[in-house]
Amino acid sequence: MSLSDWQMRAETSLFRAKRSKVLSDLLEMRRIITEAFAGAETHGEYEKVLERRDVRNVVSRLSRLRKGERVGINIMDITVCGAVAPYNALLGGKLMCLLLCSPEVGEAYTDRYAAQPSLIASCMKGAPVVRRSRLVVLGTTSLYGHGSSQYNRLKVPTECLNGAPGKVLEYKNLGLSVGYRSFHLSTDTVDVMTVLLGRVSGGRRVNSIFGEGVNPLMRKIREALDIVGMPSEDILLHGNQRIVYGVALASNLQDFFLGLDKNPKYLLPQSDPQGASQHLAAFWRTRWLTARITKSDVLEQVASHRVDFPVIHGARVNLPLDESDDQQLLFADRP
Repeated sequence: MSLSDWQMRAETSLFRAKRSKVLSDLLEMRRIITEAFAGAETHGEYEKVLERRDVRNVVSRLSRLRKGERVGINIMDITVCGAVAPYNALLGGKLMCLLLCSPEVGEAYTDRYAAQPSLIASCMKGAPVVRRSRLVVLGTTSLYGHGSSQYNRLKVPTECLNGAPGKVLEYKNLGLSVGYRSFHLSTDTVDVMTVLLGRVSGGRRVNSIFGEGVNPLMRKIREALDIVGMPSEDILLHGNQRIVYGVALASNLQDFFLGLDKNPKYLLPQSDPQGASQHLAAFWRTRWLTARITKSDVLEQVASHRVDFPVIHGARVNLPLDESDDQQLLFADRP
């Protein structure tokens, strides 16, 4: 995208409003801080000012702004992670989870986004803004609200991986998600809501444009339900909670996100990414694989999958039968 394209986007109403909002917030925080510390000279007076609720609120807002500059580019969400058959019987999913923590993945992540401009920041500035992407946190959720056999107890002392002494690399249970989604509402229902919003407000206030805000679909549904007097909170609360897991890849996350530390202090050595992957795989073999391959029922389960004809394999994807495809008919399963 050229410089003129970024400038054109920066002049749209959306990003002009965003810049105005940020400027307004900063000026307000500056006023509060200036008035609060006016006349304070001693250490005790400064401590007393910092105890004020409005000042603490400003500090919290500034911290969120600072963290917002780094959170979006240094955290990766694990959307799908697991092992296909027959490796699921050998707890291959845990191996995948561990390998995602490898510096090899972090290296690939940095290379992938090394020259990628930040869309919102570039639109705000009217020029390309490229931030250094360094993977320091992994996040994921369980399929259900109870314990996940794949992520639970997934913990490795970093000393076993030639990493930082006294630290642990783990998928940490951070609690349950609230359970707000819109998947239980049909497409037709959402389409009617869109028409309603357009007629009532004289235009779409939620345009599903990137940068407009978090989850525009949810905001659209909330606004439509509020218009017709229905309890949006109750309707969108589906109740299917999931466990949220987080993996810290560095020991100084708070200081790094706040910009107090320039660089992350990684738990695993970054000088030999492939070697770190080998150490992670070796730990998995010792911790989980060795015990699994001594069980006859597990070995029988693995042996039940085969790729020779007729194919019997849990990872096989059955294609829809096309009567006009002779080759597909040749290898089709017949009773």
